[in-house]
Amino acid sequence: GVPVIALFQREAWKGRYRVDGGRLAALRQALPLRQARRLDALVSQLELLDRRKTTLYRTLEVLVERQHDYFASGDPARRCPLPQSAVAGLIDIAPSALNRLVSNKCVRLPWGLEAPLKALMPSRKSLLIDRVDELVSANPRVSDERMRGEVERLYGERLSRRSIAQYRKDLGLQRRTPPSQTNIMSHQRI
Repeated sequence: GVPVIALFQREAWKGRYRVDGGRLAALRQALPLRQARRLDALVSQLELLDRRKTTLYRTLEVLVERQHDYFASGDPARRCPLPQSAVAGLIDIAPSALNRLVSNKCVRLPWGLEAPLKALMPSRKSLLIDRVDELVSANPRVSDERMRGEVERLYGERLSRRSIAQYRKDLGLQRRTPPSQTNIMSHQRI
């Protein structure tokens, strides 16, 4: 089916704050200057809270729309590249603001696991590293060149042999060469 956004803290999402400008202006006129300034500060805080709530909800909507296949299948390989900068552009906020908004926020996935929001915004490179990790873990003795071919065949992504070697190194999954292929010169004294 279609993924649905379910909210756990209903109070936090109950409604938007609306300020009646006419009444606010009349109230401000009737208040002493100090209290009018406090009122303005309170209204500003309410507007910021409302904007934050709205932005988080819009972010969730984009994630549900763009990662639909992943949510429907539960297969991590179905995640698509969706960097935070792209999400920020879609909802028209600065990438740094989105980064602060989603940090330390988690969602419960349809199959019950909790995941950080950032996990739903993977870069192309992080997805490729995950895919290389999966392939190398399944068959650690495959050469980098053959692994490159497998990544291209399975995922349609062209990587260089050196990129595969670097990803293996970064993952701590460097290919072990059989003793027969080691350099004989490295074992001799000169």
